[in-house]
Amino acid sequence: PGDNVQIPSSWWMIYDAEMEGLGDIFVYGVLEFTSEKDTLLGANRIIVVGGKIVIGWKDAPLKVKAKIKLTGSQDDKEYTMNDGTAVGSKALGIMGFVEMHADVPDILWSTISEKAAKGSSTLVLKDNVEEKWKVGDEIAIASTSFLPQQAEKRTLTAVAGHTLTLDAPLEYDHDYLLEEINEHRYERTAEVGLLTRLITIEGVEDAGHSAKYGARVLISDYSQRNDDGTEDFYIPEAMIQGVEFKNSGQQGYRDYFDPRYSLALQNTNHENPSYVKDCSVNVGFNHGIGILSSPRVTVHNNVIYAPMGSGVVTNSPDIDIQNNLVINMISYGNYEDPVEQDNYFMDACFETYETETAIVKGNNCGGSERACFSTMGGFDDSLVFENNVGHGCLWGLWARKSSKDVVKIKNTHLWQNYDYGVVTWTQSSLELQGCILADNGYSILPMISGPSALSHVIADQFVRITDTLIYGRRPDSECTEKADDKPATAKLTGIGYVSPPNARGSGRLGFYLSSFTGGFAGWPKMPIHSPMTYPSLKGLTTFSGVTFANFDRCDDTAIMDLRFQGDIFYPTNMERITFVNTDKATSSFLKLNNPSLGFVNSADCVDMPCDAKKKVLITDLDGSVLGKAGDTLTSRSEFQWDSDDQRWGMGDYRLPNTMTTTLAGENVPGSTWPHKGI
Repeated sequence: PGDNVQIPSSWWMIYDAEMEGLGDIFVYGVLEFTSEKDTLLGANRIIVVGGKIVIGWKDAPLKVKAKIKLTGSQDDKEYTMNDGTAVGSKALGIMGFVEMHADVPDILWSTISEKAAKGSSTLVLKDNVEEKWKVGDEIAIASTSFLPQQAEKRTLTAVAGHTLTLDAPLEYDHDYLLEEINEHRYERTAEVGLLTRLITIEGVEDAGHSAKYGARVLISDYSQRNDDGTEDFYIPEAMIQGVEFKNSGQQGYRDYFDPRYSLALQNTNHENPSYVKDCSVNVGFNHGIGILSSPRVTVHNNVIYAPMGSGVVTNSPDIDIQNNLVINMISYGNYEDPVEQDNYFMDACFETYETETAIVKGNNCGGSERACFSTMGGFDDSLVFENNVGHGCLWGLWARKSSKDVVKIKNTHLWQNYDYGVVTWTQSSLELQGCILADNGYSILPMISGPSALSHVIADQFVRITDTLIYGRRPDSECTEKADDKPATAKLTGIGYVSPPNARGSGRLGFYLSSFTGGFAGWPKMPIHSPMTYPSLKGLTTFSGVTFANFDRCDDTAIMDLRFQGDIFYPTNMERITFVNTDKATSSFLKLNNPSLGFVNSADCVDMPCDAKKKVLITDLDGSVLGKAGDTLTSRSEFQWDSDDQRWGMGDYRLPNTMTTTLAGENVPGSTWPHKGI
């Protein structure tokens, strides 16, 4: 026990044993695990330098079990490579080549097709997984509430067709609802992911859970200076398929230069691209899968459960992220008491906002204490964001500071997210097409930045929503549901995080009227929905082919102006609008707030409220809203005109004397101007 092992560069070792308790293993040659029998290798760390580790081949995937068990703790002496690369303890560090392939079923995650009630020990899936999933396999079940922690992990005791039998009853309800509304198919369901794989890389559980210090796998480049003055460079390649990373990741090491995630690929070979497919992360203490400065990596069909940080995070170009599932993403500032009140990291199930060329398609986020997706969205064939699903998050989709002209979100379903379905914080215009936004606290908050009015530059910025369902509240939802299910992350008080203002009372909201400002809000020091700069000079919002559904109760509202916006609102055009269980003649459809005396401040020479809330203009282009094409909805421009309360500063006395006096010196009566305020 504790012995170190070295595999020279001239060796090709076939490992066919079950051995634990080793110290450090250095692989300069090839270490291949046998495909003939189950194997186990336990060590403090394994480091591959210019060599290769093989557990199953691409054309001959492993059909037996292979486990690497990594021991050690954060109190161990730090291990650093000669070029400064930090490996640490409880680590598999590969500065060379890795090929891991295991036999996996063709279905690794599915969804339930009927409600699974609290106390039940069975699940009924959409897919038939008999002879694919096995007795003894571990699965993860996503929450369908506002609380991502209501995800559950179970072991299978029987598999029969579409039905799974669990080793313990469910602690929470997992809902199923299917509604078809005006050709939109809203499916509310829980994802179920298979966690068990034949290849396992595991951190020793007791040390990992007590210190949040699990196993880490690093695949990175490496340079080594030789005694003769020459230098060797190793550019890694990783072919990883069918691996379970269990009790992995090391809390606190989040920086890109020292990424102690469950799995981190760093500076891999772009000429022979790497991939991570069909794998699982089964509880993590840091980000799940990190692709850092590694172009053209494929990340497909992975299942990630309970990472303490983003499920998949990348800053690399030409990344292909498709058909992955993340369940219960945990904010590390919220993992244990005491809660870190100043922790404002907006991690996400899928964090891709730092790459301008990526395909993010067909992925599901089944619960996150922060965001489902943090992204630049889509733009063209090199930057695609479509067919994704996110629910049970604080924010559904956060579009961040894109350098593209337009952020395009296509065919994406975002439901049951506590604050926002979509919140944008970008200099780009926004285009939502074919989306479903349902059961969110507030479905869309569009914050578009720049250019500032002070620059005298005009840009044709827009928000365009087409062929989309905006859905208020499912029929069986209690009006108090949002308050009762407030996630812990939404209780932070030490940062500028503030839940958005309610629509009416405790109601939900479909769309905040777009804000086009000269700069970003001061988040996180200030609320993200509070503009802190002068407005832009131009902006236009267009709804085309949008269905507003189920805003007819619980003080819900389809559209409302932003209460904190006092300077200016921009025109909104509507066409091909459909209303379902939403009365377009009441505030179930539209709520416009009156101006506030809070904007009056004599110290700033402001003696009347700003005009924005009096100048809202919504135009019905085809009659689908008001019954006649070209008709308009406007706010109360005459509000508090000639009020007895002089603080409002509005009335006929504001009119110049030259307008209220005839040439003969007589007063002109106020009735001459019946349309006050316009």
